[in-house]
Amino acid sequence: ERQIGQRRKMTRNADYFRVTQPYSPVFTYQSTRLIAYSPKTQIETVFIVDTWKAINGHRLRMLDGLMAKKQSTLSVALRATGAMFSNLQVILPLAGVLGTIVAALDIAVMKIVAPAAMASPTGVNQNDIIALMFGWWGVILVVEIVLGPIVAAMAIYTARTHSHGGKASLYKAANFAMARYGRIVKWHAAAWMTIQVGMIVLVPGILFLLQYAFVDSILCLEDEKWPLERSSKLTKGRRGRIFALVFLWLVVNQVVGFAELAAIQMGFPTLVLLMSATYVVNIWVTMVFYQFYEDRTQPSA
Repeated sequence: ERQIGQRRKMTRNADYFRVTQPYSPVFTYQSTRLIAYSPKTQIETVFIVDTWKAINGHRLRMLDGLMAKKQSTLSVALRATGAMFSNLQVILPLAGVLGTIVAALDIAVMKIVAPAAMASPTGVNQNDIIALMFGWWGVILVVEIVLGPIVAAMAIYTARTHSHGGKASLYKAANFAMARYGRIVKWHAAAWMTIQVGMIVLVPGILFLLQYAFVDSILCLEDEKWPLERSSKLTKGRRGRIFALVFLWLVVNQVVGFAELAAIQMGFPTLVLLMSATYVVNIWVTMVFYQFYEDRTQPSA
């Protein structure tokens, strides 16, 4: 801040100035606005001069979010939907790959736990159905812990690029995700496990989901030491709006296992289509979370 202030005095008659330092963002000062572009994250962020600070020369953050924009819930939903449909070249292959993996693992679990259900789900006893549902829940849990960080990061990159007027590519989205995988996986797993354990009783799981909605965005875009705590802070005042958009998604997730039983009878391609569609919705929800995060952390113009 001191350096920026000194350069402001030196260039008080100029419309803007540019500061470039090794391993740090590029700052462009324009009137009362500071535009920061980070070569590392390839992200440009606009800050009001009196409300920003740089930590370790890398991370930029609003002070207490006092200047954060607040868009309507409908606006968030429309922007997330626009980002998804404008980047189907990223979304569809990503959802297709995950849907195929989960479908193949679900069938493998079914052959082990309840092989009779392969022929006719109506003839399976209740204990086998319960065991099958827990087996499929385990598949989702493992896939989410291992591959979930990649899906989330690619979705966030795509939404962020669309929000800034760009066009995402599958290659760049994958590179963005893989570059951050090591940092994301631990905290993503911690948040996801907390949510899933809470979902056993339902209400605590929903509360944890709303509380940790910004964890993936924080991990992708900030150098935050405690992302769960920061997400809890940033989601305050927005959890009701987040819940309003993800309520139907939560309901669908509770019954998708029974839909799988019907899809299996129609063949493996039908099951892949069902699981891929489920991941398309999951990606949309991640984009919704990002849009709320962007509104919370970006200053008003």
